Amino acid sequence: MAVAEILSDPSHAEEIRHRIMDAAEKSFAQWGFDAASLRQITSDANVNLAAVSYYFGSKENLYTAIISRGVEPLNRDRLSLLEQARQKEPDAPLGLETILEAFCRPCFDFVRRREHQPLLVLLGKSMYENESFIFDLMKREWEPIVNRFLDELHRSLPGLGEADLAWRFHFTVGAMIHTVSQTRALEYLTQGQCTLSDGDAVLRHLVSFCAAGLKMPGATPV
Repeated sequence: MAVAEILSDPSHAEEIRHRIMDAAEKSFAQWGFDAASLRQITSDANVNLAAVSYYFGSKENLYTAIISRGVEPLNRDRLSLLEQARQKEPDAPLGLETILEAFCRPCFDFVRRREHQPLLVLLGKSMYENESFIFDLMKREWEPIVNRFLDELHRSLPGLGEADLAWRFHFTVGAMIHTVSQTRALEYLTQGQCTLSDGDAVLRHLVSFCAAGLKMPGATPV
């Protein structure tokens, strides 16, 4: 199809963009950013090799588009749950469990959807990639969400120093990621006594645990 035809049909252009991103998501998840081949990606997407440059500008921009496509809805859900809780309590500090559930529940819902599995692998790999643009991307996607939740946590824990709060939120995020990524290990180690099949029950355990950690007396002065 000619460029003029594509530009006159935005829906077709968007369909091509998503085909490329779907193929690239699987390739990046399997091989990592450096090893993934644009030639293979465009072949899998059934488009011309030049389509990546035309639609995204570069391999880096393609990677960025994939991450953003995945995490933006997740973060919107987090902020939506937090805003719903805030509307119910417009003035008072929110309960820690309420804040933590707003942060964690969308992640649990996200990982249960089979179509997100390649993206989950890709996000895991992105934590170990050394490319500076990946660090900038994750910072851009992550920092506003972290700051919003830290503000709410600070209101609920006014006696806790900023450094202690930052550490404890960091540990909370780590606990959440470990929980959703190590499903089989827990079931194996406990011989099935602990299972992650009931997402709501797991979420309750995680929120309760993290809330208790956040409530502990501060290790450093306010």
